[in-house]
Amino acid sequence: MADMPEHYIYIYRLACFLHDRTDPKVMSFRELADHLNRNQIRQEGGEPFPHGGRGMAAIVHAVYRRIHGLMGETESQHVALGYVSGDGEPAFARD
Repeated sequence: MADMPEHYIYIYRLACFLHDRTDPKVMSFRELADHLNRNQIRQEGGEPFPHGGRGMAAIVHAVYRRIHGLMGETESQHVALGYVSGDGEPAFARD
């Protein structure tokens, strides 16, 4: 994970916390953007995170794909199931 951007690692670790197997929770993309921006976590280049669903969905999907490639299906599912669209449904299917 050392070669991943810091915000990718943060998003993954937060997903692991949210998707705890004993008591799973979820966070919407908008809530995730608010949380990251409030805590001064920035994208590469120092930009704040977008509040629009598609922008955050693309970032979360990139994190999912990176985790899937490095750590496999089980770990990537934390990201896939921990973050949801505004209607509460997982916003993207597994690859």
